[in-house]
Amino acid sequence: MRRVLLKLHKYAGLTFGLLLSLIGISGSLLVFDHAIDETLTPALRSDPNAKLASFDAVIAAAKAAAPSDATLNRLYISRAPGSPHTARFPNAAGDGKTVEVSISPDTAEAVAVRVWGEYPMTWLYSFHHDLTAGQTGKYIVGAMGIALLFFSLSGIVIWWPRRGQWRNALRVNRHQGPIRLNYDLHKFIGIVFSILLGMSAFTGISLIFHGPMKAAVNFISPVIELPSPESTFKNTAESPAISADTAVKNAKSVFPDAVLKRIYLPTSATASYQLLFAQAGEAWTNYGASKVWVDQYSGEILASWNPLTAPSGNSFLIWQFPLHSGDALGLGGRWLLVFSGLSPAILFGSGFYLWWKKRQRRINNQRRNAEKNLGSV
Repeated sequence: MRRVLLKLHKYAGLTFGLLLSLIGISGSLLVFDHAIDETLTPALRSDPNAKLASFDAVIAAAKAAAPSDATLNRLYISRAPGSPHTARFPNAAGDGKTVEVSISPDTAEAVAVRVWGEYPMTWLYSFHHDLTAGQTGKYIVGAMGIALLFFSLSGIVIWWPRRGQWRNALRVNRHQGPIRLNYDLHKFIGIVFSILLGMSAFTGISLIFHGPMKAAVNFISPVIELPSPESTFKNTAESPAISADTAVKNAKSVFPDAVLKRIYLPTSATASYQLLFAQAGEAWTNYGASKVWVDQYSGEILASWNPLTAPSGNSFLIWQFPLHSGDALGLGGRWLLVFSGLSPAILFGSGFYLWWKKRQRRINNQRRNAEKNLGSV
């Protein structure tokens, strides 16, 4: 079995290793995507100590900067002091693409208007998610996740040392030539990052194939559907739609100690506000999974969802993205994910080098044997 796994591990690595390396490198960069984006685009940064503008002013500025026929459907709240709010306008670029307007949280001025997928970090996200090739690319990435999970598990089996050989199994010999160095580095890096790579592979598969994963989880532990309440249509002169600031104020009564992360605005007469918060103890801190639905006319709380008390099946699914992105692992865990995302490129490079040197040695031996046979004739 070990011999069979070794062959599969080698040839699958040679076949899929380059693409896995590129997906891994893009994933490493995405761990700190917003920090990199703000470094590449300094105009996004503002005074972290300034007084914040109202959400109504932010939304008005975003609408004024976007195409006139565009519909704002969500607002991502500033991730940190000095970072911008981001307003999203789906299908607003004339070709089905999403327009994003970055708004300064203190002055409520539009500081950038960009098409999602056409500036560096969103292009990287699109590549990491679906190779910028839509549904077909998404399935290819999912298949690469399955391959990576196989590499992680088969690598552990192939590496597993015999009794008394553990020290040698973890040793990197630096003075016995490049072939031995690459061989030992391949083993060492592979086993060190095997758990993180396996976790990244599994969570990535869960996100790509969310429907089948949800069905599988539901078979083991019930997954309940989230509420989807609608507002009561009362948009009259006496009962106009409430403002975003009012919706936020009302929603905070449900999770008073949580941090607001997203506002989904009503996009139809019966739609409600949906506000997402991050509570202490949540896995998904950057985006938040605690939800409140607010009637867009009366301001009444229509429903809420608390991930901290959710059934185990729902909790399992909620954890997939924050584990994959590193959001649930803290700063140290994020840096570990950065290095583990780079490791497939190192493993592919060292594996390819070993295969190439072995191939060259075999070709040279065959040439020498052929010359020897000709000489004997």
